[in-house]
Amino acid sequence: MNPPSALFLVAMKKLLDLTHIIAAHPSLAALAGALEAPGVRLRIAPLISAGRVPTIAALAQHYTAPILFITGSTDSALRAAEDARLWTEPQRVLLFPAADVMPYEHMAPSDDALSRRLGVLQQLQAWSSSQNNGQSPIIICSVKALLQPTLMPDDFVYATTKLRIGQRIEQEELLRRWVELGYRVAATVEAATDVSRRGDIIDIWPPAAPQPLRIEWFGDEIDSLRAFDPISQRSEQRSEEATIGPASELALWRRELALQRIQAVDTSMLREEARREWEASLTRIELGDSFDGLSFYAPFFRKTGSEVRGQGQATEVH
Repeated sequence: MNPPSALFLVAMKKLLDLTHIIAAHPSLAALAGALEAPGVRLRIAPLISAGRVPTIAALAQHYTAPILFITGSTDSALRAAEDARLWTEPQRVLLFPAADVMPYEHMAPSDDALSRRLGVLQQLQAWSSSQNNGQSPIIICSVKALLQPTLMPDDFVYATTKLRIGQRIEQEELLRRWVELGYRVAATVEAATDVSRRGDIIDIWPPAAPQPLRIEWFGDEIDSLRAFDPISQRSEQRSEEATIGPASELALWRRELALQRIQAVDTSMLREEARREWEASLTRIELGDSFDGLSFYAPFFRKTGSEVRGQGQATEVH
């Protein structure tokens, strides 16, 4: 990719300056102050389409919490994200994409869609765990993306493992945990959600990471953490710590609860072929398989309201 031209950088600087001018307008400052009140809901007169992204960018200059900007279509979300990166600092704009499958379609979302969706959740979690230090993110998504099931915040924390050099942890414990979370055991890590073990080395590719991670042990102690090239399998950059996020947007560790709910569904009115397909999927869930169409059963893996209220601190791996 070619670096941006000097003219482009100058134009972008002028747009950022204009964002600060808009943010300083008394009406917008008053709106930002009103939004800070807990539980407030405001209806604002419609803006022309060209003014929406600059207004959101200006509000972000005041607002200390994440801003969610919802658009009517996937294409409009993409355009809004591109525009927002011109009106504010590009790194704070997060595009939450829609999975490339239709509702109730028995297909798995692409690895790219899963990676980008989980990547946004991971950045939000990192911002939250940093005690809200730094710039609050602006999340842009379509209605379709917002309606598609994903992990709740405490589920995302539970499914995230943080490792550091010198940490003592058993390899078997980690492998069991990652398989429970949906990672696929493979001979060689070549795709996202793959995990493999060779002696004192575990390779794993978190979907939200651009490259897989190689973890080397010396006894029960982590000795090395390195990203590596999945094609050449050669280790590259060394890290002092690493974060391995979830492999799926489903809480797969809640499989037994999901099975109980699925088995309670009355299928007596289904056609014979539909019932056979339902039963085959039930068997695959019992076996712990990841298959096309598993996301169709996402609601069965979610917690009820009482379970959400009773959730304690996320489990940590030591």
